[in-house]
Amino acid sequence: MDFELSKNYRVLTDRNQIILYRKATRGEKAKNPGQEHWIHIGFYSHMDSLIQDLPDKVLLNTDTENLVDVIKEIKEIGKELRRQIQV
Repeated sequence: MDFELSKNYRVLTDRNQIILYRKATRGEKAKNPGQEHWIHIGFYSHMDSLIQDLPDKVLLNTDTENLVDVIKEIKEIGKELRRQIQV
């Protein structure tokens, strides 16, 4: 299963794990500078573990200095995760 939680986060699952990805942009020294790509930031064996860890991952991986924006993003991701789980 592969689904987006927001424009910056997505989840991919296989038979053994749940992987959390964050969108990143390649730096100036990269082969393709400015190109967006997905990097893994967490591996989980249970969805409960991902749900518990998600707020910390968003906070630690944000580029913004505004805590209000981080909280909004966490809430939006939580809503989308609940929607994906209920489907």
